[in-house]
Amino acid sequence: MAPATSKPRIYVFYGTHHIRRKKLVQRLLEKAQQQGGQEYLDVVLFDVETLTVQKLYQEVLTLPFLASRRLVVVRDPLALVTKTEGGKASATARSRGHLSQQSFLRLLESVPEHTALVLDIPQDLPADHWLLVWARNRRDRVYLRGVSVPRTMGEMMRWMAQVMEEEGGRATNEALALLYNLVGHDVQRAYQELQKLALYSQAQNRPVTGEDVAALVLEGPPPRVFALGHALAGGQPSRAMRILHELLQQEDPRSLWNLVVNHFRLLLQVKELQEEKANLEAWARNERVPNFLLDRLARQARLFTLEQLESLYHRLVELEDRFRRFEITPAEALETVVYYFARAHARQ
Repeated sequence: MAPATSKPRIYVFYGTHHIRRKKLVQRLLEKAQQQGGQEYLDVVLFDVETLTVQKLYQEVLTLPFLASRRLVVVRDPLALVTKTEGGKASATARSRGHLSQQSFLRLLESVPEHTALVLDIPQDLPADHWLLVWARNRRDRVYLRGVSVPRTMGEMMRWMAQVMEEEGGRATNEALALLYNLVGHDVQRAYQELQKLALYSQAQNRPVTGEDVAALVLEGPPPRVFALGHALAGGQPSRAMRILHELLQQEDPRSLWNLVVNHFRLLLQVKELQEEKANLEAWARNERVPNFLLDRLARQARLFTLEQLESLYHRLVELEDRFRRFEITPAEALETVVYYFARAHARQ
């Protein structure tokens, strides 16, 4: 991070979490307006498809118009950088307006004080990536922030707690665990719900609880996803299909798919721990799984063998791949899940 006495000339926001990157840019604008009113009034936004190297140089070096600083936001800037042996761009690449890594870094070094250049990079970068190495050695002028999509339950829980804090709210661990069970790794829906919960926390001047999540997120009855999981695990395909169709009338099929897959992953983890005779309570504390959910998962996991659950998991992966290729719809994939569970029980 840049020292408090120096304003960054370059902001590097990178990672697959597009919602957080967008929010970072928005907050940069809002913060400037709150502090100085017109500091970033002169704003230029570019997608790499509409930007050339010559245009980028021009926009970076241009003096601001009726403002103290100029904000230049470039989305996916690394598409301008040509990867070649030795870091040099070929003649063909240069003719198309691409830069070598060294030329790109020279451009960044030349950013003047009157410009704030935002690099909005829509992918995760390894720690040893050349841009990150350069940025970490320029903390006097570069603000660096990575925002990856959470991949595990622990990462998702930590991310949700961070979002609540950033939005000015508070939540208990039980509340976050229940929200995670409802939204899984659907970060877009989670972010929307967290914003709503943060406002409620501010209004009530207290942390939101699990009961608040059930009332505010679901706006009514207890989660039907639990009932669907119980019907699937209990070998009740007709009931499971009826609950699924009710949920499809209320929920987006893709969001519902994420919930079902998340429930199944937890079920598989619990079954593996049962087979190993491991301490389920210790695992639940570490993963922040509430006791009521652990009890349900433990009961459901006992209805299957580990081999059955592993086979079902592979089928879920195949189904997800098919609807991502638009061969089937998410709703059809969910109906097929009910069929797979019914077959698994029929073979017992």
